[in-house]
Amino acid sequence: MVKLRKTAQKKLDIFKGSEVVVVLEDIRDNIKILAEGQVGLRQELKGDVNNLRDELKDDISDLRSELKGDIAELREELRTFKQDTESNFKTVFDYLARIDKEIQEIKVELKNLKESKIDKESYFALEKRVLDLEKEVARLRARKKIRAR
Repeated sequence: MVKLRKTAQKKLDIFKGSEVVVVLEDIRDNIKILAEGQVGLRQELKGDVNNLRDELKDDISDLRSELKGDIAELREELRTFKQDTESNFKTVFDYLARIDKEIQEIKVELKNLKESKIDKESYFALEKRVLDLEKEVARLRARKKIRAR
């Protein structure tokens, strides 16, 4: 045990009290320098983040302004397209109604002609005219269905 105490005593005597104080003061100074650097770095990063945030707000605001104009333009184009389409459908329906009316008139004429025993040539001419009109109506209706899709 005596040897252990002497070894422990020698180890304690390696550094004198003033030397330990100097080393601790040096460590404390280094820690202060490190902390000051961290504060400076934090402030610099905070400034960079704020600048970036401001730039992003400006960019987002610009994009919103551009999109509002584009959306308004698209709405106007859609409104015009809708009006044109409605007008076109009205025109087609009116045309089909006139054709249907004409077909009905021709059918009445044919019936009257059959009853009055007209010649075959007149009858076949009227029948051909009715068939042509019915084909035209069918073509227009098919075309209308294609456009509606």
